[in-house]
Amino acid sequence: MSSKLSSFVRSRFGGSLSQEEARQLIFLIFCTVDWLPDDLKKEKWSRSTLSIDFAALSEEGFIRDTTPDQKKAEYWNAIIDDFIFRRIERDPQFCDTLYYMR
Repeated sequence: MSSKLSSFVRSRFGGSLSQEEARQLIFLIFCTVDWLPDDLKKEKWSRSTLSIDFAALSEEGFIRDTTPDQKKAEYWNAIIDDFIFRRIERDPQFCDTLYYMR
């Protein structure tokens, strides 16, 4: 399966995401699609579809230094949990940076 977010990553992040950018981005999209281009806002971004799409991004090489676990949707689902339960903190500077990349 190819990632629906690949063109977005290519245009906004120069072709690839760091591990931290990927973690921040999945949670940001989980919270709101306002950061996405109009064509991607129309997609149904559930927790499951996000996890599957980020696993595909990992598989396709859009996330740097990917481990085998990151190529599985379960890994990305757990990342969302980590944010919800505050084991990972949201980076407000990431949101600002993404906003100014528009």
